[in-house]
Amino acid sequence: MIQSIWVIIIDNLITQLSDRSKIIFNSAYTLAVKDNKILSSYHILFIILDDADLYIKNILIKLNLNINLIKKQIGLLLKQSGPLGQNEQVDQSVITLLKTSERLMNEFGDEVITI
Repeated sequence: MIQSIWVIIIDNLITQLSDRSKIIFNSAYTLAVKDNKILSSYHILFIILDDADLYIKNILIKLNLNINLIKKQIGLLLKQSGPLGQNEQVDQSVITLLKTSERLMNEFGDEVITI
C-alpha cells in the first residue's frame, strides 16, 4: 500500500520533469534495472556526469575534480546499492531529490523540474 502511494507521487513528479531531466531519469532507471538494483540518486548522478555538457565538465575541471575518478567512486557506491525488489524499485534518495526539485521549481516559478 505504502509503495503504491510512492509510485503515484513519483509518477506525478516525473510528469513535471523537463525533457532533458526525463532522459536522465530514464537512463538512470535503465542503468539500475540492468544491474538489478534499486534506483538511487547515485544512478542519476552517474548519468549526469557521464553525459555532462562541456561547460559542466570545464567547471568541475577548474575545481580540480577528476570526473573519471568521481564516476569510478560512484560506480563503487552503485555496486553497494540494494537489489531490485518486487516491492521496492526506488531508493528514498530519489524521492527526496524529486520533492526538493519540485519545491525549488515552485519557489523560482519554473514550469518544469530540472535535475
